Amino acid sequence: MKFLYKLEEKWGSKSVKNLPLITVIVFSLSYILFWLVPDVYEMLVFDPFKVFGSGQVWRVFTWIFTMPGSFNYFTLVMLFVYVMLGRSIEMSIGTFMYNIYVFSMLIVLMLGNVITGLIFYLQATGGSMGIDKAWIQEAMYYVPEFGPTVYILDAIFLGFALIYSESFMLFMFVIPIRAKYLAYADLIWLGYLFFKYNALCNRVNIICVVVVWLVYTILMKHYTPGHAKVMLQRKAYTAKRTMERKKREHDAEKGKIIDFPGSVTRHKCAICGKTEKDDPMMEFRFCSKCDGNYEYCSEHLYTHTHVKLTDNKM
Repeated sequence: MKFLYKLEEKWGSKSVKNLPLITVIVFSLSYILFWLVPDVYEMLVFDPFKVFGSGQVWRVFTWIFTMPGSFNYFTLVMLFVYVMLGRSIEMSIGTFMYNIYVFSMLIVLMLGNVITGLIFYLQATGGSMGIDKAWIQEAMYYVPEFGPTVYILDAIFLGFALIYSESFMLFMFVIPIRAKYLAYADLIWLGYLFFKYNALCNRVNIICVVVVWLVYTILMKHYTPGHAKVMLQRKAYTAKRTMERKKREHDAEKGKIIDFPGSVTRHKCAICGKTEKDDPMMEFRFCSKCDGNYEYCSEHLYTHTHVKLTDNKM
């Protein structure tokens, strides 16, 4: 965890804020783009034959802006719910860790897409004779209406269920069920999809989501939200105190009088009134022979007249 804390101290201020809202806005725009300009939308979809065969490398990255599934009347509600889930996670673990979770999921899914896409492309172009290109495209399960971004939503829900496992959610907007049981059901559903469809890309994507989520689960058991912020505050305070100390030492060497507006002195000579502000190198001592708490600087410690209660004067 020290590595994450150090990473957060260095890059935490550059985290993408409102990432849950940005994610849902991107998905919403992908639906609009698919309806209005489907030809442009198709240019975003990851197609291994166009990536490795035609050199359209941008598709390796632009699949992030594709739809997570077909549109129906539940889609708007679903997008709103996922904004709430993402914000809840972000509030619990902080913006930086939420960024790490989502972007690491995207990177792992991207690598999975590239590896599976390259395998199918090599098989279609000479690795395996007799395999029809159309069959491989069907096995890849990449069609314009769908995209691997649906697994990002699965990751967000599983992340929420991990942190708020005892909270209740309304299944079908009616039945209250604890989040952890819905997470178990989601994992079972992913397992069902894994064995039902023989599409390699789907299986790789499911493995990627589950593996990243498991790593995230382990990290959250040892991660303390706000720890990096506290460490930064401590470092800033220590640096400030160090600079003040060096400035006092420098001014003392130059013979300057150090003044701290509004500060309270700890020492004051009963004879001349000199304090540690006037001379930081001056030593002050209390006189044991005086009646009362009388403090003197080193110049008057041995030359003053002892104060006695009987004569009440120096």
